[in-house]
Amino acid sequence: MAVLTDTTDKARLIHEAVLRRKSPQQRLRMAQELTLGLQKIAFAAIRQRNPELTDSEIWLELVVRRLGAAVVRKVYGRDT
Repeated sequence: MAVLTDTTDKARLIHEAVLRRKSPQQRLRMAQELTLGLQKIAFAAIRQRNPELTDSEIWLELVVRRLGAAVVRKVYGRDT
């Protein structure tokens, strides 16, 4: 588990205890929610910097950022 550096030891221990009480399904759902939230933020940031891009182009840019241009070329057969 990552060590929190912006909080007290007492708060960290409480946080860890709360996470340990969650089921694997609950922890997976938390991870999914965090991932989707971050994806929405990244999508909005790309949209803000590049308002001319279509949604499909933004999703492709997100894929490039996550997997790299070489993988996108191999999988999608095109440059970004």
